Parts: sequence; structure tokens; C-alpha cells
Amino acid sequence: MDALVLSDFSTTETLKTSENSLINYAKKIVTSSISKIFLISIVGLVAWISWKPSLYDQFKLDQRFMAQQLASSPYQEFKQAAQFIQNGDYYQARQVASKLVLGNLQNAAIRKQYAGILIASDCFETSKQVLYPIFESKNVNDKASAAYLLGLTFLKEENYAGAKHWLSQVPERSLEYYQAKEIISRIEAI
Repeated sequence: MDALVLSDFSTTETLKTSENSLINYAKKIVTSSISKIFLISIVGLVAWISWKPSLYDQFKLDQRFMAQQLASSPYQEFKQAAQFIQNGDYYQARQVASKLVLGNLQNAAIRKQYAGILIASDCFETSKQVLYPIFESKNVNDKASAAYLLGLTFLKEENYAGAKHWLSQVPERSLEYYQAKEIISRIEAI
């Protein structure tokens, strides 16, 4: 007699269920790992963006250089302003320097130095008022410096169109020309 052999289907189904369970578990691990990597990447990106210096910070007037220039000035007010800047007190530096500027409104060199203090202390409108007449002058070097400083003012305000406009006014043979072109290329990359 022939014997009928019946398979034990319950064992096969148990193996399939175990396989599916194992596959689902592996998918969860992979998904969980991808989620963790994604989350870590996002947190890292946010931290990097908040740490990354602004475009202005990359090209700003250096505090030490500004203080050295003011300290080497023949004007006592600028020497005092240099001490305040070294201590990070731009408000007092601005107060002291403004007295000198008011007494020498026609002196472009004094006005440009004062504008640097104004830009560093976020007095954008005042710095523009100080620099616009210098830009209108006939002196090519003063005009170039004023255009560059106006460009920095607009850059610090994050008004990139205004910054680009003023930086493009810096003449090719001026000291600030290459720096202005570098800033313009960075603005265009934004």
C-alpha cells in the first residue's frame, strides 16, 4: 500500500513568519539608522550655519587695525576712540570721534575713519550720511574709499543689491578694488 505523506505546513508557515519578522526587524533597524543619520545631519547643518560667519564678518574692518590707525592719528580724540575700540566700546568711541568730525567737516580722512567706527557700531544711516559727500568729491582715492565703505555698510545691513551697487563703484586702480570684486563675486554666489 502506498502511504500518503502529508507535509507539515505549519512548520513552513512558522519559518515564513519568522523570515518576515526578521525582514521587518531589519527594515526597522535600517529605517531607524537612516532616521538617526538624517537627524544628526540636520542638527549638524543648523549648527554649522549658525556658526558660519556672515559675509560681512568675513570682510569687515578689523577692530585691531582700526584701533591702530586711530591710535597713530595726530588727533587726541581718535587716540581716545582707539582705546575705547580696543575695549569693544564702540558707543564711547563714536561719541569721542564725533566731536572731532564736527570740527573738521571738510576733512575726508577724518570722516572716513569716523564712518568705520559708525559701521562697526551699526549706525548705518549716519555712516551713509558721512560717506555720501565724500563719494561726491573730486578726489579719486577718497571716492574709492567712500564707495567701499558704503558697500560694507549695505553688506552689514544684508542689503546685497545696495552693497553690490556701491562696491561696483570702486575704481580698478584703487587699493580696495580687489577686495570689492571678491565681495561682489561672493554676493553673486548667494
